[in-house]
Order: sequence, then structure tokens, then C-alpha cells
Amino acid sequence: MDKRIFKDLVLRIAVCMLVLAFSGGVVYAQTLPQQALAAFDQKVVARVDASRAIEHIRYLSETIGPRPGGMEAEWQGADYIASVMESYGLEVQFQPFPVGSQNIGTIILPWGEEWQLGAAANGYLTADGPAVYGQLIVVSPGTSPADFPEGTPGKLVLMERASTTTAYRTQVNNAANAGAVGVILYSLLGSRGNYGSAFSPSLATSNPAKDNGVPVLGAALIQGLWLKEMLEQGPVTLGLQSKQYTGLQSLNVIGTKPAKNGDPDAPVILVTGHMDSVVGAPGANDNASGVALALELARVFKSYN
Repeated sequence: MDKRIFKDLVLRIAVCMLVLAFSGGVVYAQTLPQQALAAFDQKVVARVDASRAIEHIRYLSETIGPRPGGMEAEWQGADYIASVMESYGLEVQFQPFPVGSQNIGTIILPWGEEWQLGAAANGYLTADGPAVYGQLIVVSPGTSPADFPEGTPGKLVLMERASTTTAYRTQVNNAANAGAVGVILYSLLGSRGNYGSAFSPSLATSNPAKDNGVPVLGAALIQGLWLKEMLEQGPVTLGLQSKQYTGLQSLNVIGTKPAKNGDPDAPVILVTGHMDSVVGAPGANDNASGVALALELARVFKSYN
């Protein structure tokens, strides 16, 4: 086998294995002797700098924060990724594509900090109007009108989300009928012990929350627990906002290093990661970590043909 072709095949397989390991994709490639494959892998691994990757994760998840698809923060992430790729000498292009609507809720804490949550599209949307403010109370479980105290009118109600859509719709209806001015449902524990995530509650098209001007937000489990901890220190007054964003576009950021021989039909190696996050999460593990490794591999592979 020609030495140049052999090296090219080793590179292709090594990159495919790295993509498989970190993206969960399925890649098929020609088998090569294990010794040669391991030797090249070690060259790549030795050059990967974990501290650089961590800084990419930190910027995407902390400096930018939640990056729901099609929202401004995701585009900020795209600009950052493009700038890093360009610094490594890659040819960068943006590839826009349409994505679905986003229902975004916001909790405004007493000291001005804001948390992103999901919002019910069929609940009341504050849109660009003023936030709805009220003192927070905890109600449990909320599936019966009798669960709501006499002091509910004018309050924001925090409840652990019931386990079915039908049941949590009942919780929301009961809160709205009891005079609550806002509802926050927080998630149950997720699978495999993970904290439940923020979500956009699914309400019936016609419901008392919408009719009564009551925004309904879906918080992550940890956010609900934090709010309950705040209440243990004394009364808490919050602001709620809710808005639906439509006509959104997400985008792919494509950094290309052409084949050294200039062949436009040369085999293509893909190293990929998705840059958006779910609503309300900083997206460090899902998926700034994948992006960070892809960017670090781009830095390493800039030295290879």
C-alpha cells in the first residue's frame, strides 16, 4: 500500500473513532492493524489539552449560558465557535435552517438575577409587557381545590409537578381558580437519578390560567428546591415573564480544512457536536463538552494533512 494512502486511512479511522466515542454516532471504516491505529491515537491524545477544552465549556455555559435552538444566545455561541475555528486556520461558513418555536419563561429573583424556564404556550404570555409580581407560596399537591389556602389570591404558587399531564393541568386550573397570579411547576426527579429539567407545561387550549392572565412556568427540580430553600429564610417576592418566540432559525457552524492536494472530492472527515442546550440549562454537559472537544480536535488536527 502507498505510504501516503496508508497515513490517510489511519487519520480517517482515528478521527472516526474519536467522533464515535464522543457523539454516540455509528461510523464504519476499513480495519487497520491495531498497533498502527493505537500509535496514531496516542499522538492525537497527547496533543489534546483538557484545560483548553474546559475554557470552551466555561465560556459557552457560564459566559453565554442557556442556548435554546434559534435563540440569540445560541447565535452568540455560534459566533464564538466560528472565531475559534478561524483562529485555527479553518474556512468557516454558517448554514442556517428553521427550527420550531420556543416558549421561554423567566423568574426574576428579588436581587435582580434571572432564571430561564419553560413557559406554557397555552398559558398567559406576558410577551413584552411587564412582569407579573407576587409573593411566593408552596402548595402541595394542588390536585384538589381544598389544597389552596385562603391567602392564595394575588400569590405566586409553587408546586411539584404531578406525574401526568392531566394531573398537572388540574393543579394549574385549581391554582388559577383560587386566585393565584402565577404558577411555577417544578420537575420530578429524572431518569437514572438525574435532576428533572425545565419544561414547557402543556395546557389545554382553553383554560382558566389563560383566561385569568396567569403565566405558567415549568422549572427544573433543582430550581424548585432552591425556591423552597429561599422561603425557609423568609417571604420571597418574584417576578414572572413568559413569551413565545416564533420564526426561529438555528445554524450549523462549519469549519473546513481542505485536502492538501486540493481535490474537492477528497473523502470528508466529520468531527461534530451540537451547540444548543435545553431551555433553562447552561448546557455544559449537553453539549458544550462535545463542542469543546470538537474545537480542541480542530486545534490538534490543524497540524495534520
